[in-house]
Amino acid sequence: TMVTEVGGGTSEVLLLDKTNVAFSRTYRLGALRLRNALDRLDAPLAKSRSLMETQILQTISQIKSDCPNCLPKNFVAMGGDIRFAAKEINQRPVGDEIEKIKTEALKKFTDEILNQSPDSLAARFHMSLPDAQSVGPALLTQLTFAREFNIKNLLVANVSLRDGLLKEMAQGRGWSESIQEQIIRSAVQTGRKFAFAESHALHVAKLACSLFDQTQSLHQLPDRFRKILQLAAILHDIGSFINTKSRHKHSMFLIQNSEFFGIGSADLELIALVARYHRGAPPQPLHEGYAKLDRLQRVATSKLAAMLRVAKALDISRNGRIESFTCRFDLNRLYLHVPDVADISIESLELSQAGELYEDIFGKQIVLTIAEQSP
Repeated sequence: TMVTEVGGGTSEVLLLDKTNVAFSRTYRLGALRLRNALDRLDAPLAKSRSLMETQILQTISQIKSDCPNCLPKNFVAMGGDIRFAAKEINQRPVGDEIEKIKTEALKKFTDEILNQSPDSLAARFHMSLPDAQSVGPALLTQLTFAREFNIKNLLVANVSLRDGLLKEMAQGRGWSESIQEQIIRSAVQTGRKFAFAESHALHVAKLACSLFDQTQSLHQLPDRFRKILQLAAILHDIGSFINTKSRHKHSMFLIQNSEFFGIGSADLELIALVARYHRGAPPQPLHEGYAKLDRLQRVATSKLAAMLRVAKALDISRNGRIESFTCRFDLNRLYLHVPDVADISIESLELSQAGELYEDIFGKQIVLTIAEQSP
């Protein structure tokens, strides 16, 4: 199922495989963006439609390139403009039930809308002038999407993608379990795109989250930062796809220029920075990106980066042999007790360097011990 929502400046495109988000991307294609481009060109009516269709088709070509397996059987259209069209075509408002409109019926209605001026549309349908200016480009976008993907019937919903995400958040302290699974799946898909070491990345993320959970009283970060740490851990080494030299900086760049379902731009920047600091120099006030953060974000980024370095050191062998650990800390040390591992010399050596940032931030030296030898 393909889900599209055309906004003023961008269009959201999702591909659902049953209840799972298989693809999610935002494109710089919006009703107001199209309208503003036409206004600058001051083209005649027929030429205006041709120009809009060209831009829309360019975006669809990009979608097909980004998602070559996008062959949707169903097409769900969201947004106020398509709801308006469904209301006029079916002669009833879009209620709680999903409405169906034929693609050919939408074409006929879109042709009618595009053949009228915004002023006449505003008077005829009792809508504001800005809405009248955007409705034609928005409907043409949805129509072109449907036709290019060979959809004969559109399903129109009385919600937006943002409505769904906000509803999920309103039901608890954060994302529901299902939304969190979609976010992780989106990150893993991005990692695969850059040929990451999947089992290692997921194991580091597991260890990092365990450290976050067990040391809550030390770091005192809100729960939402756990997801930022988890995603940064999954994607921390994707920069190796570009070059192993300065790969941490390449990871930051790739994450900054990626999209993850349910993640906003501010959190995306934090994920990129935490991944950037999984190795190399610690955060510095003049570093790109870090310099723009407020005090809370800087503190959180440094704490999460320190935890990520510890988790990565625990899987330095990349074989997942340290499956778990328990934490205990005193005034000067954080003890990580590892069960069922005969030799921890490699990990201890790695932690002696990787743990320096943690010690600088939290004031506690990392000590790795085998559980039976715990002090």
